Amino acid sequence: YSGDVHGAIQFGFQLGAIDQSGFLLTYVFGRAVSSGNTEFARGYLSASAYRNTLKGPRLVELLDGTQDEHPETAFALSHAAAEVTDAFGRTLRLVAAGKLPPAKLQNFTVWIGARKTMHTDVERALDTLMPMVASGAQGTADLAVDFVAYQYYRTADPHWRAPEKQPFD
Repeated sequence: YSGDVHGAIQFGFQLGAIDQSGFLLTYVFGRAVSSGNTEFARGYLSASAYRNTLKGPRLVELLDGTQDEHPETAFALSHAAAEVTDAFGRTLRLVAAGKLPPAKLQNFTVWIGARKTMHTDVERALDTLMPMVASGAQGTADLAVDFVAYQYYRTADPHWRAPEKQPFD
């Protein structure tokens, strides 16, 4: 958790891969919050999620208890196990509450965890972003366009159809 450490993500990943019981989750999470350095914990969470040993309900509980005072830390840690933590929904709520800058949503324009962003995700993003766009918040219009544009970019995928309803048309 030092600012000078090298390879923290990789070391955390290795530890997360061997901690089959999830015993270290609370400790690793707590150290990330107290230090503000999330690299080791992100590696640990990524490996635990990959190995399917992550204690999802406990992680969500830890994130819920942390996000109001440490939104950046909660964002980084939830993003490491996006499917388990509803990282996208959590980020939308934190952005809407003014606890995170809208630019954090850029992480989700193409991928949400291991899956491609879908129309319904874009609609949720636009519900959060459009009031900010209307108020003139810097960068939010570009971000909204990025979410929509990717849905049309995906038309090169033969199994994908561009959206044909509001707010896309």
